[in-house]
Amino acid sequence: MDITDVQEQEVLAALAPPTEEQRRIKYEEREYQTYLYECALRKNVIICLPTGCGKTFIAVQAISHYLKEANKSNGKKIMFVANTVPLVQQQGRYLREHVGNAHSTSNEIVGIVTGNMRPEDWDGSKWKQILSEHIVFAMTDQILRQAVERGHVRWEKVSLLVLDECHNATKNHPMASLMGFYKKEYNNGKRPGTDLPRVIGLSATIVVGNRYEVDKISDDISEIESKLCSKAITYHDYKAVLRCGTQANVTHLYYTPMPEWKICDMDITITLSDLLKDIMQQLEMMEEFLIQKPAIPKNCIDQEGYTNFWKPESPIKDFVGHIKDIEDVLLEMGPFCAENAVLYKIAYIRYLAYKEKRRPKTSGFDKTSGQKIVLQWLEPQLEYVARQLKHFMFYASPTNADESFHVVNFISPKLKQLIEVLRTKRPDVAETKDFCGIVFCQKRITTQMLCYFLQDLSKYCPAQYGFLNCSFTLGTSGSNNGIIQSVALRKQTEVLENFHQKRINILAATKVLEEGLDVPSCNFICRYDPILTYPSYVQSMGRARQRGADFFTLVPKTSAKEEVNKLEQYARVSDSLSKVLINQAELPEKYYEPEDNAELNQIIPPFVPSNGPQMITAGSSTQIVYRYCEDLCTDKLSTLTPYAKWIRNDKGEFKVNVQLPPSSCVKFAESDWYPNKSIAKKAAFLEVCKKLYYAGALHPDTLLPIPRFVPTHLCDFIDNLEDTLEVPKEGKKIGSKNSTKWYNKMIPQEFLKSEKKDLSVYLIDIRVEEHYTTDEDIQSLYIFDNQHFFFGIITAADLSKVPDFLLFSRDGNFRVHLRKIEIYEGGIAMNISGDKLEKVKIFQNLLFCDDPELLHFTNLVFSDAVENPYYIAPLQRNERDNMELALRIITRMENGQSVNYREEISMADRREKLFVPENFTNALVIPSYSPSHHERQKYCMLSLDPFRSSKSAFDSPKFDSFVTYYKEKHGIVIVNKDDPLLKAKPISKQLNYLVAKYDSWKMTAEERRDGKHSSSIVFLIAELMRTHPLPATLFVQSKLLPSCMHRIFRLLLAHDIQSSVKNFLQMRDDDLTLFNKQRHEEALFFRLELQNLNQTTKERAISSMNLEKMIPDLVKSCDENVIKQNSDKSKFPQDEMTLYSLKRKLLWVEIEYIHPKNIKRTDLEDPYPSDDDDEEMTEIFGHPADSLSTRTGIELIPTSQVPLTNFDAYNDAPEQPLLTSIMEAITLANGRDLQDLEKLELIGDSVLKLVVTLHIFTHFYQFHEGQLTGLRTKLISNKHLYSIGSKKNLGEFLAGGLFEPESTWLPPGKTIPPKLIKMAVKNEVNYNIFRLANRNTSKVMDDHSFISTITDEELSEIVKDRAENCKREIQELGPTHTSYTHSRLGDKSIADCVEALIGAYYLSGGISGALNLMNWIGLRAPTNEKPVNKIMYQNIKDLPRLNNVYPKESQNLIYSPLVDHLELMLEYRFKNKWIIVEAFTHPSYTHNGSTNAYQRLEFLGDAVLDFLVTHHIYNTQNKVTAGSLTDLRSALVNNVTFGSQAVRYGFHKLLLQFSPRLQESIDKFVNFQERNNHVVSGSFELLTDNDCVMAEDIDVPKPLGDIFESLAGAVFIDSGMSLDTVWKVFYRLMKNEIDIFSNKIPRQPIRQLHEEFPRGIEFTVVSEDTTAPKFVVELNIARRKKFYGCGLTKKSAKNAAAKFAMKQIHEERKRKCYMQAQF
Repeated sequence: MDITDVQEQEVLAALAPPTEEQRRIKYEEREYQTYLYECALRKNVIICLPTGCGKTFIAVQAISHYLKEANKSNGKKIMFVANTVPLVQQQGRYLREHVGNAHSTSNEIVGIVTGNMRPEDWDGSKWKQILSEHIVFAMTDQILRQAVERGHVRWEKVSLLVLDECHNATKNHPMASLMGFYKKEYNNGKRPGTDLPRVIGLSATIVVGNRYEVDKISDDISEIESKLCSKAITYHDYKAVLRCGTQANVTHLYYTPMPEWKICDMDITITLSDLLKDIMQQLEMMEEFLIQKPAIPKNCIDQEGYTNFWKPESPIKDFVGHIKDIEDVLLEMGPFCAENAVLYKIAYIRYLAYKEKRRPKTSGFDKTSGQKIVLQWLEPQLEYVARQLKHFMFYASPTNADESFHVVNFISPKLKQLIEVLRTKRPDVAETKDFCGIVFCQKRITTQMLCYFLQDLSKYCPAQYGFLNCSFTLGTSGSNNGIIQSVALRKQTEVLENFHQKRINILAATKVLEEGLDVPSCNFICRYDPILTYPSYVQSMGRARQRGADFFTLVPKTSAKEEVNKLEQYARVSDSLSKVLINQAELPEKYYEPEDNAELNQIIPPFVPSNGPQMITAGSSTQIVYRYCEDLCTDKLSTLTPYAKWIRNDKGEFKVNVQLPPSSCVKFAESDWYPNKSIAKKAAFLEVCKKLYYAGALHPDTLLPIPRFVPTHLCDFIDNLEDTLEVPKEGKKIGSKNSTKWYNKMIPQEFLKSEKKDLSVYLIDIRVEEHYTTDEDIQSLYIFDNQHFFFGIITAADLSKVPDFLLFSRDGNFRVHLRKIEIYEGGIAMNISGDKLEKVKIFQNLLFCDDPELLHFTNLVFSDAVENPYYIAPLQRNERDNMELALRIITRMENGQSVNYREEISMADRREKLFVPENFTNALVIPSYSPSHHERQKYCMLSLDPFRSSKSAFDSPKFDSFVTYYKEKHGIVIVNKDDPLLKAKPISKQLNYLVAKYDSWKMTAEERRDGKHSSSIVFLIAELMRTHPLPATLFVQSKLLPSCMHRIFRLLLAHDIQSSVKNFLQMRDDDLTLFNKQRHEEALFFRLELQNLNQTTKERAISSMNLEKMIPDLVKSCDENVIKQNSDKSKFPQDEMTLYSLKRKLLWVEIEYIHPKNIKRTDLEDPYPSDDDDEEMTEIFGHPADSLSTRTGIELIPTSQVPLTNFDAYNDAPEQPLLTSIMEAITLANGRDLQDLEKLELIGDSVLKLVVTLHIFTHFYQFHEGQLTGLRTKLISNKHLYSIGSKKNLGEFLAGGLFEPESTWLPPGKTIPPKLIKMAVKNEVNYNIFRLANRNTSKVMDDHSFISTITDEELSEIVKDRAENCKREIQELGPTHTSYTHSRLGDKSIADCVEALIGAYYLSGGISGALNLMNWIGLRAPTNEKPVNKIMYQNIKDLPRLNNVYPKESQNLIYSPLVDHLELMLEYRFKNKWIIVEAFTHPSYTHNGSTNAYQRLEFLGDAVLDFLVTHHIYNTQNKVTAGSLTDLRSALVNNVTFGSQAVRYGFHKLLLQFSPRLQESIDKFVNFQERNNHVVSGSFELLTDNDCVMAEDIDVPKPLGDIFESLAGAVFIDSGMSLDTVWKVFYRLMKNEIDIFSNKIPRQPIRQLHEEFPRGIEFTVVSEDTTAPKFVVELNIARRKKFYGCGLTKKSAKNAAAKFAMKQIHEERKRKCYMQAQF
């Protein structure tokens, strides 16, 4: 919501709790509508409410009530009558939206009958056919009068008659004649409700004409009551009604008469007026000639046998009227507007002339012949008048004056007064943000010219009036028919729609907009001409609905007193009328005045609970009940209140029945009999309080409502789990990302077995999976088997559990396989122990730490471990193909420690050194000429190049040979110049081989396979090289060892979790199928290939995988190809007006909306030849029975094509997840490993939400939705998941940082002193500070035994000194950090891990597997603390499903054909129709006493749809990242998407609600969707209730999405809790969006903002309610614009604020584009 400084306080005030006054206003607003609705059901009434107070809403509720009774009433009809065609069209569309069926079919519920259908020609059979097709009819009073008069419509066949604007039923008006027939039957003894229809009249005023007599108002009311056989009623508290109506500020603008415009003493006004009068006289002379032709009889006989004779009508009358129009504009508006009027009339004459050319020629002389003559003569006359006006304004203007001078100077004083007021409404001057106004005129020509003038004013004076965007509406002329009238109606509808959408902000209008037609609330109304009648005054005043709106009247000074007196008299009539109606209200006794408390307490004893001392009195009970209803969950657009209805007995006593909203835990209460209504009402409310108390809805101590409470014992149960948690520092919240703790890195249990076992040897068999080079020498380097050297792991642990895994280098991928082997010596198997084990330890230290030319992991904190869980040993295959310990290599490495590889080989040594080729076979060589302070590059020998020597050409043109290069570059003289060059490969310093890093190398796999790998090959001089005793193949393998051991540790930790779950559940060994290595490898390779940045490899991996083998519960049959959105616009219906204009030239009713100065001759030529072509109408406007697919381009697939699922199958022994899947669940995203937990967390989150929802829905059936949501939120909150995850020490299993072997991996045989570990964790010190040695620290660290002798303070001082010296080298620890022994993790990471583990167990074992994991992790049901898998799902179908028992009789709240159509569309037949009623009952609909509101079903359906959609996209969108999957789910599962789909399928028409504000908001969104062809868009832009601070900002009413979810919940319950059934039903409804969004995933609003504004985005929390919970966030963009958003979490509040911002930005761009298009 874009906020200015002036509005900021209003927004913040909206965040505060409502005051008592605000509460009272809400209750009264709802109460008067309910009261009048109940009255309308009991008797004939005339509902008298001011404009904008919801008369039509009450009538539609009554129609819905009678519609439900249609089957019982033997097919009676409902008639809605209005007095104009536009009003009938509008109200008919409104009825179709609110009481019509879900889609247009051949048997529509609502039929619209207007004059262009020629109902006067229908006979009895035609009327019978029409009446059989519809239940509700909207028609004009004239049509219904004729039908009743002719007996086609009989009163006994009508159940309800609604008369809109019934004050028109006077004199000979058709409505008066219609009700004359009704009254005749009424006087004959027939009564409404049986023989006659119930009558509901609607009127803002029932006083008509120009009558001012206040004392005769009662007589006028009695007269209209008598004519309509009805009682005029309003609400007794009329102030409450007026608060919802108009409260405009009335201002009179006075103007002087028309000034004189003179040129050379000639008054141009008089001159032009005389010229126009002369033209009119000549036209009258022509008429005398044309009218003398003889009459021609026409064969037209009416029903009584009389023959009509036709005489040629005079064409002159219309043209004289045109000239009179020009004269009126000249006198009333000035020359500038008169010029537009003349041009307008010239265009119309040319249009008629072109039209005459198209008519077929006829014999004789008729009106058409005369018209041609007049047109030919009149056009040049008007052209002359136009030239005179142009010349006048030119000569009367200063030099260089342009249109900007003319538009403000050559206008009348009256018009100047108007534009002066409009100038003050400029947005930068006015307080209101959006200007919206109407100017009412008496004449059609004035209305049009005023519109053209305001368009010119905006164009030529943009600085003052550029904000104006004007159009006009005139209604339809009675002479128009056929296509002309239909097009006129469509054009008017288009204008009003643009007015609603704020593309137009000011309308010039005739009285057509005074009553009936729907327009937005305006803040500016002006009466350009005098108000002639009282209804006109009331209706135009009623258009100023916005708070603080202005109502202006233009009053001539000459008659100012009379006009002002008339308006004041109208105001007095309004006051008197309201008083008379209030006096007639049924309220003989005081209603709101409280009795004396002491006396009242004696009559009605207070309620005192047993625990005392608090009590509830009858006087306070009403307020408590209202507060309770207010705290019930509902949307921002609705107010929940109780409804009280009294009954009177023969003794004059009263009993009050109180009905609470359907979401209340108490539905009904009633009082005893009391002597007056007030006491009876208080007694009834006291009974409600008693029931609420015993239901637990009132606090036991304060006796006040508990808002959205979760019962204390349940809160205690959850809180007890969390009480043991450590309180985070600095006030950070437990379970949040910012609350971090240190966790010890867990060592797998296999390496911690205490019992002494014989050591085993596991061969680390590393084989190339895929080469990335075609160079055979490089390929041979990695074929380790050829060189017979390997590494082995000596350990007591059982490593046979470890599956194969992959490692990645720039040269290829490696598969690692562990195989248990025997070690031989002299052909005899042996155990490695004693001296040989010591040899292995020596080798291990040399390889990892002591030899600076090898891996060389050094850190002063390292000490030798007393016990080693494993050893790394070099192995060699002998001639017998047996493995033996490579003792020779170990010995050579021991002996080679004295070699200084950094010392340069002298020239003398090089001369004596002979070249021996065998010395370089499989050798690791190190140059001797690099600078001493640089680490020497190591090279692995590939081969000798016998054809090249140091004398050969060098690779670079700068040097002619290698000899030259070494001499000039290094100052070295080559001695043995004939020795062959050594072909070698440099070895990268990389130590992390867990993930492919192709992006860092910037070379694709194809380029590497093509041999573009030359940079990895060098040629060396043999005499300059030193050879290392470690073979090259072992050195290459040694670089992989840290990654190998890290992966082994992670897989064994996953096995520890798997074993723990197994032991906890006491599963059989043969149930554990997790050791199927083929499945492990398939899963691993599948994820691997998805990581590959090469798209070809990805596609091949996906196509080659068999998902069914990996995950048994996957969807068995799904669409293989995602259907892409059809971008061909021809597939969708085009805009109808565009389609129409392609078929023909424009009609005049369209041309007149073009400014006269912009009308071209091509617009006038070839007008449409026929006005009566019905086939063309159907082709242009479409058939009313268009299907859903025809209207939207969307066609529902049959159920048989829905992908099959197997959710409902329960497995008592679910399959366990793969080790790789569990490892994925304990790997955080910031570890940048091959896979992480984010995708599993997504699916686990939805499973957890579903399971918890199912449990609390079935067990806590007395809870309303707020309580259910509160309990679920607690159970699945990060805080709760963190608490149970901490009890399982999951933090010690997590990999929470990047694997960097130099600083995070302890080499084998090394450890860190416990005291130093404790100190590092306590002080949050990075161990890397000890890798940079200095004198003080090295003395301490050289002897680790010394550490135990110094105090903690001394050690701390040493470390602090070391840390201070290393500030530049060592960065500050981040929120997530990993060291050798510990990881620092956020609490949220633990919670995420819990969800990821649930996801892993779900994917392998279905919901049964997920429940087993929840049982192990410690998630307990808050009912009886039993394991979740014992009660949440296995026996869930046997649990009580609903609190209430549905009535045994058939449902009667929703029209049965609507239910049938719904079931047909869903392809699902409900077993219990009452559950449909519950699914569509809004909390405001207190008239449903049979079921709950939809909120519980919505709570259930939300979790069901979230799970189903998440499961589907997880298993079909394999290529996308976890973040994109989250975005996709957010786009598919949200209120905007669900609300849009609900409107598309017409679910909103079944909604049972009683909230006018909600209905208005729904209508607005429905219109929006219809204009957009029901495309679901803006899921990350449109605003719902949860996003908005203030209700007026809502785009998508929350109930629309709620009913979509509640319908899913209803199907789930009705089908016996079958997830498969819900999927079959709702996949069809959501498939279109699933396909479209999957093809192009919508972006989150915050991401869009950062892309639009890379800098200057700042979020601030301005309000936080921890009890609700609710957050309000302020968004600042570039410190200029402020937006507010609210949500249940900070994240959702930030998204809401971003939505507001993006919406505002897009609207501003659209507005600019529209303005540019206009000019």
